[in-house]
Amino acid sequence: MTNHPLLAAAKEIDITPPVGSKLEGYIARKENSRGIHDPLMGAVLLIQVEKQTIALISLDYLALSTSTARQIRESVSLKINIPVQNIMVACTHTHSGPAGLPLNNPLLNQEKDSALEEMLVRKLSGAASWAYDSIQPAMIRVGHDSLNALGKNRNSPDNPLDSQLTVMTIENFQGEIIAIWANFGCHPTILGSDNLYISADFPGAARQILKQIYPGMVWLFANGASGDVSTRFTRRGQGFEEVGRFGKLLAGSVLRAIQLANPIIIDHIQCLIEPVSIPVRDFPPREQAALELKSLTEVWEKLTRDNATASQMRIAQTRVEGAQAQLLMSKGFGNKKNMDSEIQLIQLGDLALITLPGEPFTRTVLEIKKQSPFALTSVVSYANDYLGYFPDEESVKMGTYEALVSPFKPGAAEILRDAVLKLLEKGLARGY
Repeated sequence: MTNHPLLAAAKEIDITPPVGSKLEGYIARKENSRGIHDPLMGAVLLIQVEKQTIALISLDYLALSTSTARQIRESVSLKINIPVQNIMVACTHTHSGPAGLPLNNPLLNQEKDSALEEMLVRKLSGAASWAYDSIQPAMIRVGHDSLNALGKNRNSPDNPLDSQLTVMTIENFQGEIIAIWANFGCHPTILGSDNLYISADFPGAARQILKQIYPGMVWLFANGASGDVSTRFTRRGQGFEEVGRFGKLLAGSVLRAIQLANPIIIDHIQCLIEPVSIPVRDFPPREQAALELKSLTEVWEKLTRDNATASQMRIAQTRVEGAQAQLLMSKGFGNKKNMDSEIQLIQLGDLALITLPGEPFTRTVLEIKKQSPFALTSVVSYANDYLGYFPDEESVKMGTYEALVSPFKPGAAEILRDAVLKLLEKGLARGY
């Protein structure tokens, strides 16, 4: 024990929408959900040192706008009397969760489901209150594992990958694990656009496996460098059997990290928020965007005629989808010059959790981790907002799907990287 005893608690709540709800994640999917394969969960983890409390919230949803995330954070803040800046709301990014929470992106559903939003806010603030009432002495361990079999760069499997899995376990003084927080970057897209069943994809499958070992555990999956990483080159199919296999891969890596985890001393908590403004790119005229779409469609059709490999076909298809998205954005973003959001630092002793409001790429996250002044750094994506992809310079040059559907000018990833590193330095200077 230190002079600053740590308290913690965690609770989870079912946030599955009704069957028949629209699903979010794929432009190609037109039908509503037909059933529930596995429930979507919202998890709340509270950590307190010297009456300074943080709340880490993980949701099995695609993403949240700043408006919805703010409602959740403000409601939790009022419920348990902690500052809004001490609350992080991050999504796992499943592509088999509900639409109805409009994001600032013309490519995604813009119809608002007020009942879904109200349900989400009320359930999460209730879960936070429930957790607060059961807060107890605890200790935290942090471990790592190298996970290379889950995802690869989805445009070229030889490109860099952030293979580091970071696991934080919260244990009570009876030696029971009450929560597992895991940070790893990969799109949860085993299930494709033809799937019409609500599912948390492979992070949900990992939760089911881990609960068999730790029955009372609350699972929080925090995505990382996922913008250019998916299961495209590692999956053997796109059904629920494959979801289960990938759940075992993730759970197995988590279990290894737990066995290698070491206690960390948290004698203080610090939370900082900084605004960021990212320049929106100049979209080509509609006529030019239409010509680019036509050219890429012809390439895709030729590959089809030539019986190209599945991976070649998928890359060509996503580039066509990117060109379709570019055409839509040239109509939808108009004269917008910048998009404003925020980044957040939550410091737990030597561990820094830093957020990004969308989809960072591998190189960006690796540079942040390498240059961070903290001994332990985790980058959490899809956190507190969603602005889309932040492609790095190399992806912009390649003209990948992600670069085509990103609304930002080249250099957006570098702007975010520099803002994050500045915030980390600020946190280090203030924290000691």
